[in-house]
Amino acid sequence: MVSGRIGLAAAAALLVASCGEQTAQQAGGSAQVSVPADTAAVTTTYVNSRANAVAPNLAQHYVDFSFDYPSNWQREPVTPTSSNYIKVYAPRPTGATEPENFAVGSFYGTPDMNTNMQAGPQVMGQLAQQFGRSFAGFQVVDQGESTLNGLRAYQLRFSATPELGGRQRQLWGRAMMVPMPSNPAKGVMIVMLATDSSREVRGVEDVGVRGELPIILRSFRFTDAGGAAAANAPAGDAPVLRPIPDAAPVGPAEAGGKPEADAPQQDGGYVEEPAYDDGGSGKPE
Repeated sequence: MVSGRIGLAAAAALLVASCGEQTAQQAGGSAQVSVPADTAAVTTTYVNSRANAVAPNLAQHYVDFSFDYPSNWQREPVTPTSSNYIKVYAPRPTGATEPENFAVGSFYGTPDMNTNMQAGPQVMGQLAQQFGRSFAGFQVVDQGESTLNGLRAYQLRFSATPELGGRQRQLWGRAMMVPMPSNPAKGVMIVMLATDSSREVRGVEDVGVRGELPIILRSFRFTDAGGAAAANAPAGDAPVLRPIPDAAPVGPAEAGGKPEADAPQQDGGYVEEPAYDDGGSGKPE
């Protein structure tokens, strides 16, 4: 059995209406625009800072990281109630929902990486409960260990059919719990969502693999306080998302079921209840 305490402070990456252009300086944090050699997309580099750790859990479990994202994506402003360090999202086509979005919250666990991985089902169960209450037709597709650019991770993949923009949409998601190799007691919870508004994403297996999310995943790094890549976060030319071997599908009830008595418990972490601004349809039933 696994013992210890595991928690997360990761908001669900939500579908929101476009709220106007926002520069990196307005949204907080530091940014640098560049054009990667292997893609035609102009990107902006986000470097996490304590200014974005407004919520107590984010400040307490703060970690340094960076990533690149397409410069035409928008950033959600940080507020005193923000439970993500950052959320970025693709522009909404007229009359449609966001094609893709990407959010980073915090994860905190034990100093032992193996213990954290064993607690993955418990941590993802917390997240699945929140999504299940907010997304109609929510289903867990699979979960298990994975890697992100050589970083050990535990991931959950899911689908849903919420009503957005006055019609039922297909939604697919991937959540990744990524402890820091140098200090596994801290890390990040990454949540990626895609909808059928995307021209390239057509199923849960495409999330983070097709579309524009691979640009972000390819560049994600844990960093030191100055923004330099940590030595134990290996560079890579493409996102490494190892397939989950023999992962059995888990239904919403099982994913969010009551934990065993000696399973790691959430200790002050939270998952923000999703809220929508989808252009008038409101929150799904």
